[in-house]
Amino acid sequence: MKKFLNDKFTSWENLYQTTKKLVDEKNFSPFIQGGVVAAAVVTEEDNVYYGINIDSACGWGVCAERNAIFNMFTNGENKIKKVLAVDKNGVLMPCGVCREALMQLDEKSGDIDVLININPLKTIKLKELLSKWWAYDWFKNSRQ
Repeated sequence: MKKFLNDKFTSWENLYQTTKKLVDEKNFSPFIQGGVVAAAVVTEEDNVYYGINIDSACGWGVCAERNAIFNMFTNGENKIKKVLAVDKNGVLMPCGVCREALMQLDEKSGDIDVLININPLKTIKLKELLSKWWAYDWFKNSRQ
């Protein structure tokens, strides 16, 4: 599977502008909508994977960040260094479920940079958002 809109231009401004273009509310059926939120993840290999949110009448759905993560998994990667989410009004913070998913990817996931503002540019480390994360020791214990 090809990487959707993969590019090597991983500055925050380029990521923001490209991801913002994906925000386009769509009805996929009378029951499934998406595209209100778009997200990008940048891997350690400097590949970029994108995703949009999907919502449905029966309650299943996925946030844009996790959709981007799934796209990354599909392409054989699992280490992220940057993440951002946007809607039509600008930058969004990842929800709690997405923060947890990001944190569980790798022992060093706490060092993922999360965009919290584009102008002026402001980022935060994931570990600052989950400073008392419940499973830090699990990675250590899994190596023993």
